[in-house]
Amino acid sequence: MQGNDSHVLRKLLVIFGVCMTLLTSGCTFSDEAGEEQLEASAVEGCATDVTPPAPRSWPLPGARKVLPPSDGAYAGLYAAPPASEVYREFVGNTGTIPPIVFIFHEWVIDEDMGRDDARMLTLHDRRGEGDLLAPLQLAERLSRDGAVLAVAWALVCCDVGSPYFLFGLERPWNIFSRVLSGEFDNHIRKVARQVKAFGHPIMLSLTGEFSGQGLFLFGRSGTEWMTDVENICNEYGDPTWPDGPERIRDSYRHVIDIFRDEDVRNVTWFMYAVTNYVSDDPIDDVWGHPKYYYPGDAYIDWVGQSAYFTDAHTARQDDDEDTRDFRGSLEAGYEAWGDTTNRPIFIPEFALTGDGRSSRARLLQEAFEVLVPAFPRVKALTFADSDLFAEYFEVPRFGKFPDEIEAWRKSVGNNPYYKASLRIGAR
Repeated sequence: MQGNDSHVLRKLLVIFGVCMTLLTSGCTFSDEAGEEQLEASAVEGCATDVTPPAPRSWPLPGARKVLPPSDGAYAGLYAAPPASEVYREFVGNTGTIPPIVFIFHEWVIDEDMGRDDARMLTLHDRRGEGDLLAPLQLAERLSRDGAVLAVAWALVCCDVGSPYFLFGLERPWNIFSRVLSGEFDNHIRKVARQVKAFGHPIMLSLTGEFSGQGLFLFGRSGTEWMTDVENICNEYGDPTWPDGPERIRDSYRHVIDIFRDEDVRNVTWFMYAVTNYVSDDPIDDVWGHPKYYYPGDAYIDWVGQSAYFTDAHTARQDDDEDTRDFRGSLEAGYEAWGDTTNRPIFIPEFALTGDGRSSRARLLQEAFEVLVPAFPRVKALTFADSDLFAEYFEVPRFGKFPDEIEAWRKSVGNNPYYKASLRIGAR
């Protein structure tokens, strides 16, 4: 989630598909099943069997990483915005310290989106007033509690709140291309030095749900939609590689190389995709596969995706097709990541949806006792809980119903599968 935008993007992808069918310049067609496909000329020269290029740098000796538990998983908190009150409420409800707390912190504020002179945010900057904390303020507090902060330090490409963007009349902001050109190197070094001075372990991702943004980073400028270009592979970098995913891959490598050049040894790097990843779009399922985005094991410590899911036993036929049961939200992406790397899986946006009028206790208990353990490479998740999710994303506040708290304490707090203490060390 990037501000409110990433989930808006997730909800609007189906609409985007319709809009793009109307707006494209002939590089797609509909097959016999009515599914949109890329023309053969649009993928001419593109490879389907790829491996990441050789690393330009390697993990530093003695780097302190968040390691997966040898068995079981970590179950933490996803809070947006990063307010002290949400953290205190969650600890009070669960009776435990969440070992990982996941938040968002974009490079620019929403009001500056797309401006060439946008004010760049560091990890010492707050996004609002009141009890909202700057990322490194929250990280310091969590460190005292024995927990680690995970930050989507998010490059934002796409103003999906704008109808002009929705209908293809406004191009994405070309921030990825500007990162790759070196324009923001001084800013990246500034943040790297802040993280190094902090000293304690922290987890960072350069994007939110990367797969949503990768759709809009094509063409020579890196600001075209995938279905708008004549060829998806030959306008940037390796002519056999889809240009959008390649730009994201190279942006991770560029930023991590700079952090290593600044001798930062306390970052655990992760990246994650949308819910229902590679499971519902015939174009993105092929050309949005994680093998095209992945920078390689020399750069990334954890991989994963979001999981927004509903109760399979109570879901109605007319429920939003974008919200599935847990297996449906995760399975295809889980398999695709397994084909790409053996890195452990982290679900930063782990969200149990509901109508807010009935308890999710049964779903919560099933999720933690049955569903998550059925995917043994899932080694960490952070549970979505904030007023923002309740208001916009049909994810009710945790604890509204007392039996949800009881279900958590039984299925997570008293379940040895879920580890309260993190493993920290070199990988």
